[in-house]
Amino acid sequence: GVAGGGPLLARQLAQTGFVQQRLMFYHLLAELRAGRRDPVTSAAALKQEDTEAVLRFMQSWVMDLITQHAAAGDRVQIINTDARELLQTAGRGINLRALHAYLSRLYEAMALAGSPVNTRLLLESLLVEWADGLRTLETAPLAARGGRT
Repeated sequence: GVAGGGPLLARQLAQTGFVQQRLMFYHLLAELRAGRRDPVTSAAALKQEDTEAVLRFMQSWVMDLITQHAAAGDRVQIINTDARELLQTAGRGINLRALHAYLSRLYEAMALAGSPVNTRLLLESLLVEWADGLRTLETAPLAARGGRT
């Protein structure tokens, strides 16, 4: 799970509300993919959150999607075991190449998060791509340079 099997870390994460916050965010990602939420409005709402934490949640989510996709339906060990069903539903139809390109974008966004970048626009860009099913990234090179395709 998220705590990596560490009971003390698990308790600390539960006490800080991390687990609930993460699951609420994962529900948001699933709703975006289903077309039930607007990515621009969602990014504006997330402006109040810690941008680096949101990006870490997204990275963990995408890494789990890549793991599930690569396993071709086998039950594999993922980080977010409590969000397995959300991951399976939200990940349907997303190209593996696009997931890898999106993960690269998330790493780039994390590097920018500590700079004087407009975090609302950064998150908006990422959420718009996610809501669209990463279709613009399906033909992206696996080692995208500068986040551009």
